[in-house]
Amino acid sequence: MSKVTAFPVSSGPFALVVDDTFRLGRNLARYLQKRGYAARAVTSVAAANQVITERKPDLVVVDLKLPDASGIDLCCMLQRRFPDLPLIAMSAGVEDCDLSTLRQCGVRRILTKPFPLSDFGDALAELAAARPASACATTTPTAAPSSKTVALAARQLHQARQPRAGGPRIVLYSHDTMGLGHMRRNILLARSLVESRLKANVLLVSGAREIGRFELPAGIDCLVLPSYGKSDAGDYRPRHLDMETRELVNLRAQAINASVAAYRPDLMIVDNVPRGALHELDPVLTTLNARGSTRCVLGLRDILDAPDIVHREWAERRNLAAVQWHYDQVWVYGDPRVYDLRSAYGFGADFAQKTRFTGYLDARRRAAPRSGAVSAEVAEPAETVPEGPYNLCLVGGGQDGFALARVFAEADQPAGECGLLITGPFMQAAEARVLHDIAAHRPSLRILGFVQEPTRLLAGARRVVAMGGYNTVNEVLAFRRPTLIVPRVRPRLEQLVRARRLAELGHVHMLHPDDLEPAAIGRWLSDADADIRRAAQPIALNGLERMTDYVEDLLIQTAEVRHASA
Repeated sequence: MSKVTAFPVSSGPFALVVDDTFRLGRNLARYLQKRGYAARAVTSVAAANQVITERKPDLVVVDLKLPDASGIDLCCMLQRRFPDLPLIAMSAGVEDCDLSTLRQCGVRRILTKPFPLSDFGDALAELAAARPASACATTTPTAAPSSKTVALAARQLHQARQPRAGGPRIVLYSHDTMGLGHMRRNILLARSLVESRLKANVLLVSGAREIGRFELPAGIDCLVLPSYGKSDAGDYRPRHLDMETRELVNLRAQAINASVAAYRPDLMIVDNVPRGALHELDPVLTTLNARGSTRCVLGLRDILDAPDIVHREWAERRNLAAVQWHYDQVWVYGDPRVYDLRSAYGFGADFAQKTRFTGYLDARRRAAPRSGAVSAEVAEPAETVPEGPYNLCLVGGGQDGFALARVFAEADQPAGECGLLITGPFMQAAEARVLHDIAAHRPSLRILGFVQEPTRLLAGARRVVAMGGYNTVNEVLAFRRPTLIVPRVRPRLEQLVRARRLAELGHVHMLHPDDLEPAAIGRWLSDADADIRRAAQPIALNGLERMTDYVEDLLIQTAEVRHASA
């Protein structure tokens, strides 16, 4: 078992020692502590990954012979992520070819075991003397390492791999604890990649069994994890299984790690949560980082939450350190002219350098049925579409949409028009019964439960009343329907921030939930001015096309690695 030695926290720089001889690692860490470092010693690459996920080191001392991976590969991984990080290597003997490799991987000093602590002290002094020049170099963006350097980090894996048929393999992970948004977004991304020039094969990793209700074309399959539920306070708990939350986290983490490792993807795209729900992705991110052959991307929606909340949560979860260590790029599925999270959240230069904005994801791509589906539910019945003009109410998955749904149900529809309300699959049965009871006395109101593809109804709607989730907003922006957004304000302010910003730009109308009442909905539905488009400029909706370009760029880099290591 890997051991980790921690010492009292110092205000000085952070040093990590990686050596499978526990006593030596401990002694070096103690020596570093006396020199003003906050030092930790670990005995494996896996343990080093865990530590670096929590905190970026300022110095790393690496033994070249480690029990679970090559110390040379670890040095190359570190150089690829942190080009200016000082590295010291240790070994009983180093071949000439390894010396060249270590230099290319950024190793500043190589110590031959056994060595006196005075030699270690001299190495530290040399690094300290060279530090000002290195620090100056960090003020400008550092060029990406050559394909040869990256190839060295993945050499052992690539030499062992056999050629395989088919297009690039991509994993799309989503924890799916609340609503349908994560599922619909990842399915849309998967379809786009499969149908693009890349002809990708996509494995969806989903945390909700409801994903089985959706149409999945050939080239896409799904690993469904046991589900988390979410309390009103935002805490995770098992949704269906009678077990402790920590047991479910362990179960899901092992399933993800084993499945993704066996699938051997070229690219893994993680939705929204850098370390996964409750850090369940730490093991697989460590595995992929150690192998070096899979590119990792963090995909973020346009707005996460209010800035102060995001700062607190990301600091508590060590998300920025995880992004620095595990991820090649960050893709934001939005338009910076609407909301630039780089400046809004102030995540720093490293995060900004990795960030790419794709544009919003055009939901019109979802509206057309596809051939080759593997789901039996491939289209909504024709009778769900009203014959005359209708106004559509969307409440996402429905688990927190009852307040809006009830007010819409009780609102008066304009003369000659019908109200169409989609409750979603997660609305509680008692709440759905209340809505059906209201509809029984209002012939102008129709209630639908789960609709696999609401965009087919959205396309024909006269007006839309909806909550402010990312996917719903994508849909109304794509179809340019006159829309009134009633955002959720608990437990997150994400929807409120999004609705206010889009209303400021003239793309939607907004009603605060504190002002929600049937008369307010009825007035907006009847207001002729609600049809006027006030937006000064269109929103970028080319996210799917641009994402394909980004994927292709990363896969070209991976192909260069494989060619160089062949």
